[in-house]
Amino acid sequence: MAANHEEVATYMSDRFASPYTVADAENFIQQTFHDDDTAAYPHSSAIVLKPGFPGNPSATEPLIIGGIGTHHLTDIFYRTWDLGYYLSPTVWRQGYGTEALNAFTRWVFVTWPLLNRIQARTYENNIASQKLLQKCGFVIEGRGRGVVEKNGKLMGDVAFGLVRDDL
Repeated sequence: MAANHEEVATYMSDRFASPYTVADAENFIQQTFHDDDTAAYPHSSAIVLKPGFPGNPSATEPLIIGGIGTHHLTDIFYRTWDLGYYLSPTVWRQGYGTEALNAFTRWVFVTWPLLNRIQARTYENNIASQKLLQKCGFVIEGRGRGVVEKNGKLMGDVAFGLVRDDL
């Protein structure tokens, strides 16, 4: 399962179960697609390798290698959405993150014309994710000091933004 890797959990919020079980995946799908308040928004999409594609042993079934999604903000921030994503470590540094992030952000902007901004935050030590965001046009907008506690350790984060005009 793409999400069930300690290397993935290291960079995720504590809401992301670790270990990540089939029951966790089923619960996530149930919540995502049955929340009447937010069902119209693109919560999450699987990142897959097509059947027969190199790295996918199946000729008939797609192989899930990660996930990507947004969460819309409300009130005066309704034109800004939070972004999150992960990839299985088995496919890190192979270009799939760049392809998925570029495709997803462009699709979201085209599909929701009122959306103006997508924002993302990374832990300060997640250099690979920071490079990915910048490669896909996101701009560093700030750094927080001591704002995250992960595994008992306080650390900073880096805030990124991509606005419609950046495309």
